[in-house]
Amino acid sequence: GADGAPRPTSALRQIYLRHNAIGDLESAADELQQHPALELLALSHNNISTIAGAGLSALRSLRVLDLSHNAIEHLDPADLPPALTMLDLRGNPCARESLARGSLVEHCVSLRELDGAAVTAQERRAALGDERFESWQRQHNQPVVLYVPLHGEEDKPSEPERCTRAIRFFAGDDLWVRSPFTRRS
Repeated sequence: GADGAPRPTSALRQIYLRHNAIGDLESAADELQQHPALELLALSHNNISTIAGAGLSALRSLRVLDLSHNAIEHLDPADLPPALTMLDLRGNPCARESLARGSLVEHCVSLRELDGAAVTAQERRAALGDERFESWQRQHNQPVVLYVPLHGEEDKPSEPERCTRAIRFFAGDDLWVRSPFTRRS
């Protein structure tokens, strides 16, 4: 508090501070640390130019961070909590950096949505590399989707959705496939 005594931490899970003309997050760092259970922080449409020094990386429960439509020119992924699942930076100068998306996916390994678009398996593999991607996939038990041609439609030119069936399973599942070309003994 104002007298220097530590304040009790809160169980607050969501903070919405959109359209508040906030320009400096560094001055709010101590206040943010008082909310260790914080899962969602919405700071869109402010005047934030940097998140360095704001202590966001220490918010271990933070999953959703909306920083869209601010003035952030450069973003160091190390300033973000690695457990984020959704991050929105649209409308910031840093969102135009071509390498930013890959470095963000690499640092925030749980990220599922970035700037309103899903993080694809191909993006994640490119950011993490094959070995780390496969380890991540096993650890997070992400679904794997196979598209299998429906019987009798293998040679018909049509949309993939019409001539395939999606089979969803998880990386830890056993999958047995019998090919029509396998010899039976």
